[in-house]
Amino acid sequence: MEPLRLKAEQPSACAKRPLYFILTLAMPPKSRWISSGAMRYVFSAATACLLFAATSSTAHGQGVKPEARASALKILSGNDQEGLVSTRLYTPLLVEVVDSAGSGVAGVKVDFSVTSGSAKLGSSDSTSRTTNRDGQTGVFVRLGDTAGEVVITASLGGRKPVEFKLAAKAPAMREIDLELLAAARKGDGATVEALLDRGADASARTSRGETPLMVAARSNSLETVAVLLARSAGPNAAGRHGITALITASSGGQTEMVRALLDHGADASKFDQTGRTPLIVAAPAGHSDIAGALLANGADVHMSDMGGVTALLIAAAKGHTEIAQALLANGADVNSENPNFGTTPLMAAAQAGHAATVRALLDYRADMERTSESLLRPPRTALMWAAAEGHKEAVEALLAKGADVNAKKRQKGTIAGRQGAVFHERQPRAEPHHNDGRGNRSRDTLRVGEPKPPFGEESEDQGEKRAQCSSPREH
Repeated sequence: MEPLRLKAEQPSACAKRPLYFILTLAMPPKSRWISSGAMRYVFSAATACLLFAATSSTAHGQGVKPEARASALKILSGNDQEGLVSTRLYTPLLVEVVDSAGSGVAGVKVDFSVTSGSAKLGSSDSTSRTTNRDGQTGVFVRLGDTAGEVVITASLGGRKPVEFKLAAKAPAMREIDLELLAAARKGDGATVEALLDRGADASARTSRGETPLMVAARSNSLETVAVLLARSAGPNAAGRHGITALITASSGGQTEMVRALLDHGADASKFDQTGRTPLIVAAPAGHSDIAGALLANGADVHMSDMGGVTALLIAAAKGHTEIAQALLANGADVNSENPNFGTTPLMAAAQAGHAATVRALLDYRADMERTSESLLRPPRTALMWAAAEGHKEAVEALLAKGADVNAKKRQKGTIAGRQGAVFHERQPRAEPHHNDGRGNRSRDTLRVGEPKPPFGEESEDQGEKRAQCSSPREH
C-alpha cells in the first residue's frame, strides 16, 4: 500500500474528525508517514478503549450494593394512627429508603419490629420487607388485645431508625359491663353471676386492658374468680403490662386461686412485659405450695426476666430452700448465672448467708470454684462472698465440701488474707513476707499444710507467738 503523508497544516477530510486529527498531531513529525489503513486501525482501537472505559465506569456504579447507597430512612405514611384493640389498621406503615441525592434505593431490606405495646406484623412481632424500584416498602399492622400506645420501629443497618407511634383504644363499655367490673372488684360473686345471666360480657376490658377476672384476682376473691371461670372467662388474658390473673395470684400467695386458674387452662409459663413468669413472682415470698402447683403444670424452670434473674436465683438469694430444691428436682440449672453480674445461685445464697440453701445447692453439685465475672463487681467465688459478708455457717458449709481456701481474687492474695475477719479466725495467721515462688513477697499467703482450728480457737503456734509478742522485751 502506498504511503500517505499527512500534514498538520492541511488535514484531509478524514483528519477533520476531532479524534482522528488529535491522534495525528500526537505523533512525532517523523512518524506521520503511515498508511491510511494503519491510521484507521489506530482510530478504531482508541475508540474501543474509550467506549470500554465508559462502560466499565457505568457498570462499576451499578455494581454498588443497594445497602451501601442507602443514606437515610424516612416515613411516608401510617404514623399517628389509632384503632380499636384486636383490629387491623387500614393504612400500612410505609417508609422510603433514599441515597445522598434523595433518590429512592431499590432492593434494600428494612426490618420492622414492635418495640412497645401489643401488635402483630403479619403473624409475629417482627418482619422484614424489601424496597421496590421506587425505594419504598411497608407493612400492615393488627393491634393487640390491650389498649394503649404501640410503637413500631423500622430500621436499616447502620442508619437512624424511624418510629411509628400508634394508639390502640378499647371500645366503649356498656353500662352492664361497668357494673360487672365493679362487682368483681368488690368480690361480690352473687352479683357477678346475676349480671352474667343478664348478658354482661365476661371478657369485657377496661381502658387499661383489664378483664373482670384480673380485677377479681387482684381483689383476692376466689368465689368471684370461680364464677367467672365457670362462665368461660379467658384465664390467659393479659392487661396493659402483660400481667395475667395467674401472675397476680402467684405473687399474692393465693394458692387455691392459682390451682383454680391452672385447672381452667391458665398458662403456667406466660410472662409479662418484664419477662416475669408466675414461678418467678412466687419465689421471692417463699410460696412453696404455689411453686409446686406451677411446676406440676409444666412451668418452665429455665425462664428468666429481663434482668436475667431466674426463679432459682431468687429462691437462693432469699433462702427459700424448699423452693430451690423443687426447682432443681424439676431440671433447673444449678450453675445458671445472671448475665449482668455473673452471679450463680450458690454465690447468691452464700452472699446472703443462707447456709441451708448453700448445702442444698452443693448436694446438686453446684460449682464452688466458679467466679462471678462482671464489669461492675470484682470476680469472687461463693466462698469469697460468704467470707466478705462474715457468714460463718455458709463458710463452714463450703469448706466442708472442699472449697478452695487458697483461691485467688484477681491473682492477688488468698481468700484468708483479703476477705474479712471470718477467715482470720478460721485460719492460722499468714507468715510475714512469704515468697510465692514468682518473686512476689506477700503478707497474705497462708502456710500450706497447717491444721485448721475451728472458729474461735487458735493453734499452738499462734498461742506461742501471742505470748512472745505480749512479753516484755529484754534489753
